[in-house]
Amino acid sequence: MSVRLTPPRLETCGWFTDVMQQPPLYPVVPPFLFRMEEIGEDPNTPPKYDKDGKWIPPQGVHNQRLNGGVSYNLWYCDGRTIGLWRHPLPPGVSSYSVFSTYFKNGHGFWVLRGDATNPPAAESWHCLRFNHNPDYSSSLTNAGTHSALQCHDSAHFWHRMLLPDIYHGPGYVGYGGLTGDLPIFLSLLAFSMDASRLQHWLPNSMANGIWQAHHLPNGRKHTGTSCNLIR
Repeated sequence: MSVRLTPPRLETCGWFTDVMQQPPLYPVVPPFLFRMEEIGEDPNTPPKYDKDGKWIPPQGVHNQRLNGGVSYNLWYCDGRTIGLWRHPLPPGVSSYSVFSTYFKNGHGFWVLRGDATNPPAAESWHCLRFNHNPDYSSSLTNAGTHSALQCHDSAHFWHRMLLPDIYHGPGYVGYGGLTGDLPIFLSLLAFSMDASRLQHWLPNSMANGIWQAHHLPNGRKHTGTSCNLIR
């Protein structure tokens, strides 16, 4: 696979590739800390639907923090690898970007800017969206103009790993890439496998600054994640 690598901003996930042997990403991805916590609906909450009958995730007290996956762990990306952070937070760091994500079969991904268990008053759930870029890449967002990737490289499989087929867009060899809001990308990564595998796989999810892919069965079920990016 041959792709042009663009300088990533801290709020973006840069390019994703399933090629294991590729020159390092330059410039190096900025260091960041992050936490991914599994959330779920309060079982006593009546389901909510929009005017078209599409399910809408709950907000605030109608969400619960669960203990699955890597909840309550802090992870550190030094720009080249990812590992558990076993120290107190460095002085001066604070929450930089938070997104919550839900998935439900037949309804796709829903994204909220903020922590769904305590959401900002001005924020609400939106279907996962994409912005299409001139270089044929797509940007993950909660408020974009497109409902699917502009295209994907049909010779590779990262699009299938991260997203159900309704989001794939057309396939062309040598075209397509992914950028956008990093907490959304990390949430999709969490949904790409069973939550029980995350603790083992996250340290292998980046090598030499390159996001890695896997062939594990996806973990997409009726549940959610809240991803907090810290800098």
